[in-house]
Amino acid sequence: WTNPGEIPANGRDDDGNGKVDDIHGWHFYHNCTTGICLPEENPLIQDENGHGTHATGIATAETNNAIGIAGVSWGARAMIVKVLDEYGDGYYYDIAAGIVYAVDNGAQVINLSLGGESSSQVLQDAVHYAYGKGALVVAAAGNNGGAVFYPAACDNAVAVAATDTNDQR
Repeated sequence: WTNPGEIPANGRDDDGNGKVDDIHGWHFYHNCTTGICLPEENPLIQDENGHGTHATGIATAETNNAIGIAGVSWGARAMIVKVLDEYGDGYYYDIAAGIVYAVDNGAQVINLSLGGESSSQVLQDAVHYAYGKGALVVAAAGNNGGAVFYPAACDNAVAVAATDTNDQR
């Protein structure tokens, strides 16, 4: 996905969405380097851990190109909305902001390969917002076999999980 309303690297918010140079997406996170965690955001969407890149590659891999795999959504475009820090940690506030950003910029399906154990009204509100705008929120149920993680446990989210050789989550 390329933001059609942005002109690359001109230091301006060309599309008026409050984000300067959000060409391919946006990063919402909390900066905790000073000992006080404060919300921050920027256009730096590099995936330091590789998980998001891996999941996106499976979903959007091009077909019929002699490389060897086919994505599950032929012709899909990926809007990169990073909601965790470089260590893979994050806050529900950032996930919610990412959901709203994605929907407001035209996302139809939102993949959230993450989750936490606690419920959150701000997260539920963001999932409802996406649902109300016609977007599908798909989220990881969790890998521990216990209770379904949030946001997968939110109303109007689709929870997904894998099973092992014994068909256990």
